[in-house]
Amino acid sequence: MKNQTYTILTQKILVFLMLNIFIITSIFPLSAKADLFSFGIKDEIELGRQFDVMVRSRLPLIEDPEIKNYVEEMFQKLLKQAPPQPFDFKVAVLRDSAMNAFAAPGGYLFLHTGLIMNMDSESEVAAVLAHELAHATQRHIAGRIEHGKKMTALTLVGALAAAIFGQGEAKGAGVAGSMALGQSSMLSYSRADEDEADQIGFKYYVDAGYKPEGMVDAFKKMQRRQWATGRSIPAYLSTHPSISERIKDIEARVRQLPKAIQNRKEDNAQFWRIQTLITAKYADKELALARFNEILQSGTEQQKCLAKLGMAIVLSRQNKVKEANEFFNKALQCSPNDNMAIREFGIFNYYKGNIKEAEKYLNLALAKNPRDILTNFYYGRLQADNGNLKEAEQLFKEVLRYLPNDPDVHEAIAKVFGSKGEMFKANLHLAYSYVYQNNRKKYEAQLVKLKELAKTQNEKDETDKIENIMTERKKYIR
Repeated sequence: MKNQTYTILTQKILVFLMLNIFIITSIFPLSAKADLFSFGIKDEIELGRQFDVMVRSRLPLIEDPEIKNYVEEMFQKLLKQAPPQPFDFKVAVLRDSAMNAFAAPGGYLFLHTGLIMNMDSESEVAAVLAHELAHATQRHIAGRIEHGKKMTALTLVGALAAAIFGQGEAKGAGVAGSMALGQSSMLSYSRADEDEADQIGFKYYVDAGYKPEGMVDAFKKMQRRQWATGRSIPAYLSTHPSISERIKDIEARVRQLPKAIQNRKEDNAQFWRIQTLITAKYADKELALARFNEILQSGTEQQKCLAKLGMAIVLSRQNKVKEANEFFNKALQCSPNDNMAIREFGIFNYYKGNIKEAEKYLNLALAKNPRDILTNFYYGRLQADNGNLKEAEQLFKEVLRYLPNDPDVHEAIAKVFGSKGEMFKANLHLAYSYVYQNNRKKYEAQLVKLKELAKTQNEKDETDKIENIMTERKKYIR
């Protein structure tokens, strides 16, 4: 199910995918020289890996462990329903307001924060993810690429541009030749692809235990978003069944299911919590406040409690300290045992310099959930600030096991190693921080220092490792 309201960010993703295809096809032996374009599993895996590098080099991904874990668990429920696959499937969360999710080659899936923010239940989000998973398991992108056997690599890139954006936009991007424009229809998802993704995705979705009607509701929300924005279906969807047809098809499938499955109940408590976090931390501040105010007027009691926490987080983002503090207290009065509210209040106090209050609430949060990654990270920062470097180091190392690409964690442990006089480790983690910030200029300056400090073979190997990581990312970083 492709989003009806593509954002500029989403368009950039697809442009970068085209560029990656060009890069990969110029490396693989399946290049244009053979005048044949076979696209095997290994090729697809490498293309997906390169695409993932590109996304992480150019686009904002969510590293919040609570959000990542939630999406991963939802995805794994769906993936368990699929037959054995040749791919090591991965799902990531993009910070973007589009109601969208998409499958890249090689088992890489991306879900936009806007999908979670704009749906009303986990089942609706899972429905979109299941549809994209079906595109991936059926290798629809690879199938479209293989249909271009007699196309050169560059023509393939142009054809994809034309298929995705339409001929005008492809010409504007400067990547499509006349041959590519003429053959672009070969590379768009076919009607059969979409029908198959609907059918197989629905099976994954129902077998995972979700409420079948949720897929109908998800499609209808996509349709309403299209009407509300007044935007037409993207060019590459023009040959697909209309969304109205697809809704009717899914409704028919739902009616064929046993009543026990049709009438499944769902618990959206965790979904509401994650939706609150995403809206409060990553949505436009004014829109987030408006949404939480609406919930405070008409939501359930549980939703109202979460909305108070959401209001507190947004107000703290606006640096309205007094108002934020009031809403944190309201949230804690409403749900005194809510570990998320306790943790977020501790983090709020940490940033406002209220160290005693920060320590109090972070300790409370740890007592309730010693494995909470975010709590451990901020408790580690407290320990580092207090000079307890050994404890801070252990906490940060544990956090890095779960968040190996988080620049803030690398920066924090770099400071600890610096304070301990372990300068190679300090500079290594600072370099990783710049890599994951996609700050090429600072990274390159840091690499010079790192090479000067590397004396042992292990240190030289570590330097080579990070240099290789950055080399791959350089071609995408602005």
